[in-house]
Amino acid sequence: MNSVELFADFPGLALLAEACSRDEEFERCFGTEEDCREWFFRARWPTGFVCPRCGGHVASWRPSRRVWQCASCRKQTSLTAGTLLQGTKKPLRTWLEAAYLVVQRGVNAKTLQRKLGLTYKVAWAWSHKLRAAMRPIAIPESAGPHERYEYDASRTRGGGTTEPHPARREPCACSRLRARDWGFPNEMQEEWDAAVAAYLWKRFGERRFPVLPEDAPPAPDPAGWELQATYGGSVTEKHLRAYLDELAFRGNRRRRAIEDAFRELARSLAWTRPRSYTTIVACPEPTGNPLSIFARRRRRPMRVAMED
Repeated sequence: MNSVELFADFPGLALLAEACSRDEEFERCFGTEEDCREWFFRARWPTGFVCPRCGGHVASWRPSRRVWQCASCRKQTSLTAGTLLQGTKKPLRTWLEAAYLVVQRGVNAKTLQRKLGLTYKVAWAWSHKLRAAMRPIAIPESAGPHERYEYDASRTRGGGTTEPHPARREPCACSRLRARDWGFPNEMQEEWDAAVAAYLWKRFGERRFPVLPEDAPPAPDPAGWELQATYGGSVTEKHLRAYLDELAFRGNRRRRAIEDAFRELARSLAWTRPRSYTTIVACPEPTGNPLSIFARRRRRPMRVAMED
C-alpha cells in the first residue's frame, strides 16, 4: 500500500501524499544533471543527433567544450543551442524544476526566485520563456471536447479596439492592470444603483434599467480572477498574451496527469526557438479601452511540427 492509498480516508493528507509522490517521481527521473541532459537530448533529437547546418547524423562528442561536432561540415552544436534554453548558464535541472513548478500549481516570478534561488530578473525572464513554450501546445494534440479552450482579450464584443482618450483615464500598457481594466463588476456601485432604482420606482413609479452599449465587451470570464489570484495584480497588459497562453495550457490539462503536462512543456523547451530578455521586454504596447477576457473553444487542436 502506497502513501496515497494509506491516507485515502483523509482528503487533506491524501492530497499532500499525492504531491509528495509526484515530487519523488520527478527526483527519480531528473535527479542528476546528467539524467536531465540525457532526457533533453532524446526530446530534441528523438532519432539521434541532427546537424542544424547540413542535416548530418554523424557527430563526435567534444567533452572539453561539451558540444557535438558534425563529421560533414564540422559545425559544433551544444545541447541547448537553437532552443529556448540557448545561452543559459544555469543547470538544466533547474530549468526542468521551474517547468515542473509552473505546471504543478502555477507560480509567479517571486515564487520561482524563492524556490530556485534565482534573482528576480532571471526568474521573471524564465517565466516568460516558459510561457512562450506553452503557446504552441496550449491545446493538446489529442484534446477532448473540454480541452480546446483558448483565452483572448478584447475591448469590444466584435474584437476591435478603440483609440485611448484622456477623458477615460486609461492606464499605460506597462502599468499593472486594475479591477476596472478587467471589466470586473463594482459591487458597491451596483448596490447603490439598485437602491436608487428602488427609490425611483417607489417614489415616482419610474423604472430605470442600465443600458449597455452595442459594442460592450462580454461578461468577465473566471480566467481574469485566476490571473489576479496567481500573480497578485502584477499582470501588465504589455505581456497579457503570454499570461493567457499559460492559463489556456494549464486549464486544458486540469483533468490530465501533471507528469504528462510537464513532459509536454519540457519537450516544447527543446522545440521553441531562442527568446532573449531583450526580445521579451521589447514587446509592443497595446492601447485601448478596458479589457474583457473570455474563453472560446477551438474545433480542431493545433498541430505542432517538430523541427530538427
